[in-house]
Amino acid sequence: MQLEEIDLALRGGRTLHIYDTVPEGGAGHLVIVWHHGTPNRGAPPEPLFAAAERTGIRWVSYDRPSYGGSTPCSCRTPLSSPSGSLLKPPPNWPLIII
Repeated sequence: MQLEEIDLALRGGRTLHIYDTVPEGGAGHLVIVWHHGTPNRGAPPEPLFAAAERTGIRWVSYDRPSYGGSTPCSCRTPLSSPSGSLLKPPPNWPLIII
C-alpha cells in the first residue's frame, strides 16, 4: 500500500494537504477517513496499512489548518475542521469517519 500526499488548492490561496492510500489494484471497497486529534498532522496510522491492504480498505486524511502541509486559515478556530464540506463521497461509497 502506498501513501500518496496531495496538496489541494483552496479558495483564497490556501492549501489543504491530503493523505490517500489506494490499495493495490483499485480504489478499495471501503474508505476510512482518519480524523486525528488536534494539534496534529493527519498521516493515517501506518501500522494498520498491511491489514487494510489485505481487506481493500482505503485510508484518507488531511493536515488541519496550520499543521503539516496545510496553510493557516484566520477564518477558523483551532477546533474547526473542514471535514463537513470535504466529505461528500459518491453515493455508492461506504464511508466511515474515525
